[in-house]
Amino acid sequence: MKVLVTGANGFLANNVIRELNRRNIDVRALVRSSANLHSLSGLKYEIFRGDFTLKESAMQAVKGCNVIMHIAADTSQHYSNTVYNSDCNINGTENLLNAAVNNQSDRFIYVSTANAFAHGTKEVPGDETSPARFPFTLSGYAVSKSKAQDLVIRYSLKYGLSSIIVNPAFMIGPFDFKPSSGKMVTMMYHRKVIPVPPGGKNFIHVCDVAYAICNSIDQGRPGECYLLANENLSYSEFYRKMEHVSGKKYYQVILNNGLMATAGIFGKIVSYTGYKTDLNPFNARILCEGNYYTSAKAVRELGLPQTPVDTAINDALEWFGRNGYL
Repeated sequence: MKVLVTGANGFLANNVIRELNRRNIDVRALVRSSANLHSLSGLKYEIFRGDFTLKESAMQAVKGCNVIMHIAADTSQHYSNTVYNSDCNINGTENLLNAAVNNQSDRFIYVSTANAFAHGTKEVPGDETSPARFPFTLSGYAVSKSKAQDLVIRYSLKYGLSSIIVNPAFMIGPFDFKPSSGKMVTMMYHRKVIPVPPGGKNFIHVCDVAYAICNSIDQGRPGECYLLANENLSYSEFYRKMEHVSGKKYYQVILNNGLMATAGIFGKIVSYTGYKTDLNPFNARILCEGNYYTSAKAVRELGLPQTPVDTAINDALEWFGRNGYL
């Protein structure tokens, strides 16, 4: 068996390749021509440098692969218009789907986002039955991923392509080389005072997500979506866990919705000066949401582990510490 992994040098993808290596499964790693392969150091894989937004490149990348794990994505959250994310997230996905059909691949595993579904409360968390709701209906990233997963389902029905869609929540853990989601840990580690948004997220260990994705090679029902989630925590609760794990003492300043809105406007003004910031009115609004989900379906059908988030934080901090990020 040979598995194609797109975006192979990214946070989730390099953890997936580590899990595939543990299972002695052959890997073809698809990366851009300019990609840094530092995150893949010491791993076993066949490199393929290409661009899946180009049809011929997608065909060549998929050729001879039994399973396609499409993990690469434009995750930019500062776009409110889908058009900015479309080339990678929608058009590129369709190129890979066509290539998989042409190649007669056994399974297509698409990595979407939890925000393709409606978030809920801690008492009634979101599941796979309801489409995204405000404010994520205004997110170019979330909307483009939703449209792409609709494409996957359509190809599954039209061409009989055996497809599984997984929808990870917010991932924490090791081997986050950029860092990506790990910035939530590294940016606050040495601070004494932490500004804390009023909302929250569902947090999960990245290795649990990688494990479930690898299980989906031969588990799960074709055409189905699976939320890969674990603990629903407010941002305040997350930093209390980080405080406990790190042994540090943080003073939390809890921000209300009004202050978040003001901060978002300030971030937008600052961006006009050329300074790069992720803070804008849209992202500030998202940080006010209780973005909560249940993983019951994935636990039941994909064997998704539920490693405590404390362990995920500890593993992230240990790895960041060893690699000079802290």
